Amino acid sequence: MTADTNDGDKKIASGTPPPAQTRARRLVVALDASRESLAVLEAAADLAARMQAEIQGLFVEDTDLLGLADDPLVRSFSLSGRPQNFNADSMARALRRHMRVAQEALNRAVATRRIHGSFEVRRGRIAVSMVEETSDHDLIVVCRSGGSYAILPHEGRLRTGAAVRELVRNAQRSVLILNEQARVSGDVFVVYDGSDEARKALRTAAEIADRRGTDGIKVLLGPVEGKTENTLREEVLSELTGSGHAPVFQTLPDSKLDALCAAVSKQPGGMLILGSGQSILKDQDAQALLEKIACSVLLVR
Repeated sequence: MTADTNDGDKKIASGTPPPAQTRARRLVVALDASRESLAVLEAAADLAARMQAEIQGLFVEDTDLLGLADDPLVRSFSLSGRPQNFNADSMARALRRHMRVAQEALNRAVATRRIHGSFEVRRGRIAVSMVEETSDHDLIVVCRSGGSYAILPHEGRLRTGAAVRELVRNAQRSVLILNEQARVSGDVFVVYDGSDEARKALRTAAEIADRRGTDGIKVLLGPVEGKTENTLREEVLSELTGSGHAPVFQTLPDSKLDALCAAVSKQPGGMLILGSGQSILKDQDAQALLEKIACSVLLVR
């Protein structure tokens, strides 16, 4: 089921836009009635307005949860310890309530920002449904703890939801994992190593960084065999010509994940943008990155 929401004029950014192939034409957000989900919607709508993109809210009737409702051995209890009705009918009613709350929130978000949006209902698993609903030019937006069965912090690692872990591991789509506060603010960090993936990440950063505010692009330069630091700086400046951005450069002592974490740890409200194939992720996967970095992370694919 799809419902179109309010459409209006979009803001036109100054400067030369990045090449069309880097631009996300649609942001897809998994919605429910939870406080975290609605906060992600607000952040995604802000980002869609900034990127001149449309937004789609995806309400997934989670088959894992529906399966529990059909299990006669499963019981539901209130916070006071009293048993509650928990069956397929009560689950269906609850899902309908949540769906209405989510759709109303989406309607308000797009009307306030005068962007185009739509609402889709699917039945399945969250991560699988999001991949099936998106194309190569879409951006999936989730909260770090989003999805069923979020794991608790341990050994200094940050909590990451099951659906997010599956998206990071398997989805061949760009994924934005928002921090626990679901904020898109502060500086945008990019690791530049001269690769095609790094250039794509840099162009994406130019789209996202707010030209009118205090947000800027901080380019982290690591050791690259066969290229000097000055060469990397010149490539970055050339790539950003006409974008209206003057990047700030910072040198990483090495190409290890710990050095990257130390560089961005002072601004947990910022965003790190990485190409999923960049060398800094070769030895350690993106999941290891999420367990160490508190800021929002955008994996460009």
